[in-house]
Amino acid sequence: MKNTKIAKTVPLYVGVAIACILLCGVVLFTAGALADQESVPALAYGQTSDGSGVVVYGIGSFKGDVLSIPESYEGLPVVAIASRAFIGNTTLQSVYLPETMESVGEEAFKNCTALFDLSLNEGLKKIGNGAFENCTALSFLMLPTSLQELSDRAFKGCSGLMEVYLFEGTSALGEECFAGCTLLQSIALPVGFERLGDNAFRGCTGLLFVSLNEGLLEIGASAFYGCSSLAGVQLPSSLKRVGDSAFALCTSLSSVTFSKISSVTLGEWVFGSCESLTELALPEGVVMGDYCFIDCTALESVSLPADLEKLPNGTFEGCAALKSVTLPEGLLGVGDFAFYGCGELTLSLPATLNKVGGSAFDGCDIPELTYRGSVYNYRAMTVCSQNEVLASLLEKLFEGVLAEDLDGDGSATISDVTFLLNLLAGQEGEGDLNGDGRITISDVTYLLNYLSGRK
Repeated sequence: MKNTKIAKTVPLYVGVAIACILLCGVVLFTAGALADQESVPALAYGQTSDGSGVVVYGIGSFKGDVLSIPESYEGLPVVAIASRAFIGNTTLQSVYLPETMESVGEEAFKNCTALFDLSLNEGLKKIGNGAFENCTALSFLMLPTSLQELSDRAFKGCSGLMEVYLFEGTSALGEECFAGCTLLQSIALPVGFERLGDNAFRGCTGLLFVSLNEGLLEIGASAFYGCSSLAGVQLPSSLKRVGDSAFALCTSLSSVTFSKISSVTLGEWVFGSCESLTELALPEGVVMGDYCFIDCTALESVSLPADLEKLPNGTFEGCAALKSVTLPEGLLGVGDFAFYGCGELTLSLPATLNKVGGSAFDGCDIPELTYRGSVYNYRAMTVCSQNEVLASLLEKLFEGVLAEDLDGDGSATISDVTFLLNLLAGQEGEGDLNGDGRITISDVTYLLNYLSGRK
């Protein structure tokens, strides 16, 4: 009987012992796991190449929505955020950078769609390409003065961004920097700002006001393309180049003012399809590319620069409301399609004009034509094909006029000889009467013979 009792009792003690061992094991394991978790830092860190600072590479144990990056880690300053460190993190709502931060890497916070509060420290020198691209909840941005240049696509697609403040110190915005920021309403470039990258504000459909300060040298191609709410723009005298399509499809743009400019080049299609633009005054020093004002359908009044030598191809093509144009004296050529489809156009041509390009006035009804040259200038002019209306009016204008009437007074007299002698002395004009391709003393002889009745 005793043996039987002992046999039944032993397993009970063993079971209790085993249970205690297992329980202690669980406690120890849990404590170890917690210790390991506590040893994992909130962020993943690494050192800079020279070992003088710390780089944030991404999330460690951090799980919150407010990220405040520390100034130092293990005795070294935190100076950079690595490329793509927090890309696609849809939890982050606030990000605060320490005073030690010098750079934010490429696409570091791209597609962080919940981020609405961003504090950039004074001392920050670089924001990489696409660093905050598509941060659609971001609404307010103040850039530090230490930031000299904003890289390409830095805030592209931040469709909730309404206010941006730039301060003196920033000199350039990269390509597509704020493209697609559809709620952005105004932008003021600071003193000392020099270069606006291609497509910088492309598609910012809510942009109402732009301030371009003196010192600006270049506006990139398509910089304000499709900014359909932009009402007016004043270009500073410091400007040297405006890229292709820079203000194209700015459909509300009704005022373009050029400050006194020493020399500026306008690219192709710069103000194309600005359908609210009604008047235009171009100062001396403006060099235009092809199709600058194509399809500006409301444009009624144009003042061209006095030093213009050639009107480029398609300059005012499709400007159906343009009623009157005075081409400046000194103009040598009008390019192909320059006034194509301009409807009714009262026209004044200078004596210096020697070539009218193909279809330059095709589709134009010209109710009134003024030509400031003589028959002599007219006969030296080339009018290319598809300008039938203009050619017909010029022919009628000089119908029956003597070719020998060089000074245009209606008759061939000794004054025409004086006119020709002046040409030989170096004055501009055409005077090849004998058809040998040159102006020489033989042309004077020709004219004297004509006046004396021997021709």
